[in-house]
Amino acid sequence: MTSEAPGVPRFGGTRPEKEAGAPEVEASSAAVVVGIDCGGSKSLALVARGDGELLASSRGEGANPLVDGAEHLTRRLEALLAPLDLGAVAPRGLCIGISGAGRERERRMVADSFSQIGWRGPLRIVHDAELVLAAGCDDGVGLALVAGTGSIAFGRDAHGEVGRAGGYGHLLSDEGSGYWMVRRAIREALKAIDGRGPATSLGDAIVGAVGGGSHDDLLRWFYEGHGQERSRVAALLPVVAEAAASGDQVAASIVDAAAGSLAELVAAARRRLRLDDEACLILGGGAFRGCPALAPSLRERLAGDPGTAGLRVRELRREPAWGAVRLAQLAAREAATKSA
Repeated sequence: MTSEAPGVPRFGGTRPEKEAGAPEVEASSAAVVVGIDCGGSKSLALVARGDGELLASSRGEGANPLVDGAEHLTRRLEALLAPLDLGAVAPRGLCIGISGAGRERERRMVADSFSQIGWRGPLRIVHDAELVLAAGCDDGVGLALVAGTGSIAFGRDAHGEVGRAGGYGHLLSDEGSGYWMVRRAIREALKAIDGRGPATSLGDAIVGAVGGGSHDDLLRWFYEGHGQERSRVAALLPVVAEAAASGDQVAASIVDAAAGSLAELVAAARRRLRLDDEACLILGGGAFRGCPALAPSLRERLAGDPGTAGLRVRELRREPAWGAVRLAQLAAREAATKSA
């Protein structure tokens, strides 16, 4: 989705340093653009030139139009962009990758939010997984797997075809994500208390992490608001990872199950595309950082499937928002071409 009316939002703010390791972005000039990565837990906005020079940045809370609704989304985006000096630099394009924006209705909701906060320039709205692919593969061809608060696999082939799997939200999907793993850990801990499952250290560990003294405190934490905030649940993933690393078999089985679910997402997206056997697969999202054992377990699962065994797997080493910068440059260039 692209909006091409002229104008920029009215904000004022900060100017940090040039970003080390910023990707090379093809551009006919050093046009200034805005790239935003908005996940379920946090968001990052970059104001940058096409040559990778970072002019300003801002961090904020995450949002999901499918889950959070229009009003909440608009407030979060306004708060994210408010510190930036966009009026002074006159960006020529903006791209946002946002979880939950894989369908037309949600993309229109995002576009409406930007209109409300004053953006009138070229606008490109994509799912956050597309940013990982743009930031990790120079030609934008290959696969991306995002496992953060939610989970999704996305890919594009050299023919321009796209494929995705997962990304249906925490109530119906998001298998293998940080939220999914922690919620499953809590469920397994409660089953152990009831005698319906094997013994595990997860219950006491999670109770301690939320500042409680009993499992009743954990239930109150989950149902009285904190647990309904997906990012706070997902933030407990290191507790599950530590238990697994310490030999807790229940925790280890959760990590293994998450890796299996993520491998299924990759295989499903891969089957929709005409990709080389050795296509790139870029891993992104906080679950890989919060649980160091997840990526190696995933690699083993992928290697055992003939459909994914040849993929060149690597973790994204830069902010996905740089992928949004790349796509914003493309949107600005397309708008300039149309108006010429």
